Parts: sequence; C-alpha cells; structure tokens
Amino acid sequence: MSSHPTTAEILAVFSNTSQLISSFAVIAGVVIAYQQLTSWRDQRQATRRSEVAEEAILFANRVSDELKRIRNPLDSIPIEEKDNKLFGVERRYRWLVEANELFAEARVVQIKLKAVLGDDQLDRDYDELLKIRNSVAASIQVYADLVREPPDQHDPALRQLQLESRRVIWGHYGDNDELGSKQLAALKNIEDALLGYVRMQQKVVRRPTPPRYHT
Repeated sequence: MSSHPTTAEILAVFSNTSQLISSFAVIAGVVIAYQQLTSWRDQRQATRRSEVAEEAILFANRVSDELKRIRNPLDSIPIEEKDNKLFGVERRYRWLVEANELFAEARVVQIKLKAVLGDDQLDRDYDELLKIRNSVAASIQVYADLVREPPDQHDPALRQLQLESRRVIWGHYGDNDELGSKQLAALKNIEDALLGYVRMQQKVVRRPTPPRYHT
C-alpha cells in the first residue's frame, strides 16, 4: 500500500484549512466590529458629556452674571422715586421675576447634568448657585416689611435682621460679602469640575495642524 496521500486526502486537508481560515476571518470580523461599536459608543458618550458640561458652564455663568447685576449696590434713582424708600428693593424684585425663565432653564440643565455625569458634589455646587436667588428674594421681602414698619430702635434683633437683609440684597463681591463669596466659590467649583470634560472632547476632535514649509 502506498504511503503517499491520495488526491482526495490532500483536497480534504485544503478544505479543512480553508474552513479554519474562514472561521478565523469571521471571528476577527466580529471582534473588529465590536471594537468599532464600543469605540463609537464611547465617543458618543464622551461627546454627550462634553455637550452637557459646556451647556452647564454657560448657564452657570449666565446665572452668576444675572445675580451680580441684581445685587449691584450702585443704583440710579429717578427723581420721581426719590422719596420711595423701597424703590431699590422693588426694582431688584422685578429683576428677579424677569429672570425666572433663566433660572428655570438652568434648573433643567442641572437635572441633565445629574443624569449624565451623576456627580453629587457637582450637583450640590449647582444647587448652591441657584439657591442664592431664593436668598435674595426672601431678604427683599424681609427688608421691605421692616422698611414699611420700622423696627424699634431699642430692639437689637430687628436691627440686626434689617442689616443682614441688606447684606444679602446688595453685595460688592469682596471679602466681606459672604453670599457673594459663596456664589463665586460655587461657580469656580462648577467650572473646575466640568472644564475637563469639554477640553477632553476638544482634544479628540481637534485635527492635527498641517506642517509648515519654509521657503
């Protein structure tokens, strides 16, 4: 009997080898497709985080700027309002009402931020920024009541309450402005926490600078 493989045996070996190669090709294709899908999903998630972070930074600064405008102690009083002791707080209360839409939109952004990033500390910082509006509104009400019915000069508690209300309503954002310091600190914490997401995405999408040739 001949020890040499027959033609049929040789063809069978080639057939098995071909099937094995095809199997490896299918597996490799599945792995590559999965890697591409994972990369696409990761890129999409990174883009989403970047977009929400950028929007949150924008609204945080808009809210902070609006609060600075409302609390600005520099005021111009029309001649016809010179005897109105409540003109300043009435104007600021009107500004707060006009800013309702801005604060409502910022609250929606905060919710999206919580859903996408899930950062509890960041959520608390955003909450701290938005709560300043409520503090100013409450102090306006207290101050207006005390102006309408001036407290007894001999009642130090009411006098202190009036002074504290003024400090909340008006602020220079200096060292002695406690509420303003909280506002600026919250804004800085928000920016520090979110800028990384924005810059990371910018690095991903930034195209390389073409080489410059000197003549």
